[in-house]
Amino acid sequence: MLRIIYKGVFSFLCFFLLGTELRSQEVPDALRVQMFSGQFSKGFNIRGAKFKVIVFKNHKSDTILNSDLSVKGLGKRVGYKINENWERADSLVIVSKSIIEIKNLNGTARRISGSLVFKYHNAYLLSIAVLPIDSYLIGVVDAELGRLDHPELWKAQAVLARTWIYKNHNKFSKDGFPYGVTDDVRSQAFHGWPQNSNRLNRLLEAVSSTSNVILADINGNPIDALFHANSGGQTMPCGWYFNSRPSLISVLDTFSLKCPQTYWKKTVNKDKWLKFISDSFGVSMQDPDLNKFALSFKQPSRVQFMEFQGKKKRLRSFREFFSLRSTWFSVENNEGDFITLSGRGYGHGIGMSQEGGLRMANFGYSADEILSFYYPKSKAIKF
Repeated sequence: MLRIIYKGVFSFLCFFLLGTELRSQEVPDALRVQMFSGQFSKGFNIRGAKFKVIVFKNHKSDTILNSDLSVKGLGKRVGYKINENWERADSLVIVSKSIIEIKNLNGTARRISGSLVFKYHNAYLLSIAVLPIDSYLIGVVDAELGRLDHPELWKAQAVLARTWIYKNHNKFSKDGFPYGVTDDVRSQAFHGWPQNSNRLNRLLEAVSSTSNVILADINGNPIDALFHANSGGQTMPCGWYFNSRPSLISVLDTFSLKCPQTYWKKTVNKDKWLKFISDSFGVSMQDPDLNKFALSFKQPSRVQFMEFQGKKKRLRSFREFFSLRSTWFSVENNEGDFITLSGRGYGHGIGMSQEGGLRMANFGYSADEILSFYYPKSKAIKF
């Protein structure tokens, strides 16, 4: 039977609405998540079992019971429709012990177990979900793993997602936003709870079975819980792509071989390729040595830089400029105007490979063993 996660949300709303600030080192009982991040939403429709609508207007509040509500912006105030009539409020809070469905007028829907806040910030109408951490993690594991389906992988991802949120729960609120994190890749992908009740119950079990567990460094602090789709056979040190972290090192990863995203190819205009390398190293495109080097570059194992005549260029810049799946690639010089980049892996290559983790799980490895393999300098602790 599905259990609805509700504990702690209402008390947290009191802190939120009264403007009480949490110290940065405290992890709240519930999170403030901006919904539909990056989308301009003219309005929302909310449905569910009978829920409580708390209307804040002119320093007063009123409570309405409803199961169907429309919300939109009305002159920089929150408009809400009750019984076919539109009224205005300073902000709205929707509280329910059942699942709430919120859909924007673009047709994108989210199902959440928690509460909703509608308010204006910098001339934008925001929808903010206030969620218990485990309720949030169910949606994150579902969105981040998608088709990769195994309970041990889900548990490993839940630990990583919890580690990330414990460290970053105030990523945006510390800069003055009325939410701590977003529901897109600027934080962690969160698309709400899935419709399929069997999948939902299995996700709930994966999250609850790892409750309060995070990955920590040798000092007991949450690590930077980075992960990616596929390492191509070797993860890389964090410092090759971001700032160095002692807990994120390179691991030889044969589990990520023979996966759907192990290998890739991309065709690139030859002149565009040569110009980028010419500009990177300050050498003429016509230079024969540069041409020979640029059109025959090989990377049999992962490296951090492309090096030419004593100068270095981070491979991260190639990935970003040419929209490549990874920094691990070699050049095939074709006849004509194009070259082919043959690459391995998908993502930045740091931390857990999700496809590799799935293969480990299918081979019988536990979530603890998956995490120990990809994060050998970290340990799982109760936080």
